[in-house]
Amino acid sequence: MSEVSFLGAYCVCVGQTLFICNIIHFCFAEKFHTLALEGVPILGLHNRTAAYRFVTLVDVMYENKGRLLCTAEGSPQELFERIVTISDAQHRAPRTSSRSRKVDDFDLCVDNELGFAKDRTISRLTEMNSKEYLEQHADMFLAGK
Repeated sequence: MSEVSFLGAYCVCVGQTLFICNIIHFCFAEKFHTLALEGVPILGLHNRTAAYRFVTLVDVMYENKGRLLCTAEGSPQELFERIVTISDAQHRAPRTSSRSRKVDDFDLCVDNELGFAKDRTISRLTEMNSKEYLEQHADMFLAGK
């Protein structure tokens, strides 16, 4: 098992390409069957790049049948509530001017790719937290994968 803080894990990647960060994720998944990640923040415009990396990390851990233990500022749905597709943003609150913009929309991240990936990530996080998934992981680990 490896334990990493969200801030620490993603500070390593600042200034590097997403490709390099994705390789780090694959190395984690190959070497560790369980990763404990501390302090996952609510994701939005201010940490959009970290949101992409978190999505990739969840994908890699899920595809390698790993366990991802997280402390976070909210549920999976709450972590991604400020990330929307263009269509969702238009339906959410069409604005006629910047003066009518709501304060709570300040950190809204309108990104189609991330907006679609969030549904998959929420689903995977939910499944990875299920009793069935954890039992399968335990059986695989005991059987030597």
